[in-house]
Amino acid sequence: MATQTVQILAPTGLSSPTMRLFTVGTGTQVNSDQTASAVGTSGVLYSAAFTDAPAGRLRVELFSGSTVVAASEVVLTSETATFVCVDPVNVLQISGDATAADNLEAQYDTTGLTGDTFPATQAEIAALNDPTAAAIRAEIDANSTQLVSILTNIAALNNLDSTAVQNAANAALVALHLDHLLAVDYDPAAQPGTSTALLNELIENDAGVSRFTANALEQAPSGGGGGGDDAATIYSYFTTDPRQDAFKADLSETTITPADIAAIAAAVLAVSESIPTPPNASVIGPLTAGDVWTIDLTALGTLENRTNLIWMLKSRRDDPDSKAILWIDESTGLIRLRGSAYDTASDASITVLDQAAGDVRITVKNAATKYVDAGTLKDSLKMFRSAINGGDHTFRPIGETQILESTIDQST
Repeated sequence: MATQTVQILAPTGLSSPTMRLFTVGTGTQVNSDQTASAVGTSGVLYSAAFTDAPAGRLRVELFSGSTVVAASEVVLTSETATFVCVDPVNVLQISGDATAADNLEAQYDTTGLTGDTFPATQAEIAALNDPTAAAIRAEIDANSTQLVSILTNIAALNNLDSTAVQNAANAALVALHLDHLLAVDYDPAAQPGTSTALLNELIENDAGVSRFTANALEQAPSGGGGGGDDAATIYSYFTTDPRQDAFKADLSETTITPADIAAIAAAVLAVSESIPTPPNASVIGPLTAGDVWTIDLTALGTLENRTNLIWMLKSRRDDPDSKAILWIDESTGLIRLRGSAYDTASDASITVLDQAAGDVRITVKNAATKYVDAGTLKDSLKMFRSAINGGDHTFRPIGETQILESTIDQST
């Protein structure tokens, strides 16, 4: 005895569902009605058990009361198993007409279909994969108007008129007033463009002639023009070794009269007085050898981010550091005295009073100052800092310090 369980898809919520089996073709019921029940929790698959139902293809109908709610077909065997209904394919629904089988078959024969029922015949599709030269030429000819337009536009881009380009460039220069630099007159009394533009702020009117404004020359070296060397160049000529000695030799020549010497002295004095004073170049002193020195240097500029400060006193500016009369290090103190290493570093110090403003105090004890000879010496203050913070910087690059002779016996 075999129990065949048949399952069919149906809507949910059926009332007293039952299932019947019929032969296909004759429509004869082959078994008594069997109660059906929903499978699982979804309620869309209904199952009923039949005993020794005939093997083969059968029609299955599911009833809700006396109403058929689902119908399908199933193929049974004579063994105990579960069989799920599969709906037969309706070829008429595929084609939409009574000759669906013929229509489907025709898609795979050698004739194909024509008309609106199919996009193209096999021959038409084959032609698309193997175009002839004539077909390509016909397509190009059909679009010749567009191709001519494209070629015309390309030719126009490659045939720019140089005169038109020049005229356009000239118009742009005139619109920006750049023609006033070299091509047309610049009238300082009627400045072109905006009055606050860079060139107009640098130039002013001097009776119809352009000249730099006072603000433009504010940071420029002093001088009255007229050609020749400026005061700084002349001063450098007479004060640079070994020209000092050569100048003295020139004065000993018999062709130079006392009046000449007086004139030269007056000229040199005038030159030296006209040289602008560099920043921080004020003279320190006079200081007296053997005294305690307290030197205040103010408003040097920012001393922030430094790694060290060094103040040196030398006989000549180009003397090597090793020959410094005084070498004072902010971090260490007094390093060298009269060109030699010094043992008591605490005899001198550098103290920063205000690093933002650049105020520094240099203190030297008399134990060291008593060995400094009288005269006008060269001093400088150098700040060391990393490149990322602006690099090293020398304050008082041409500073001078006046030393007076000590009245104390330096041998004690």
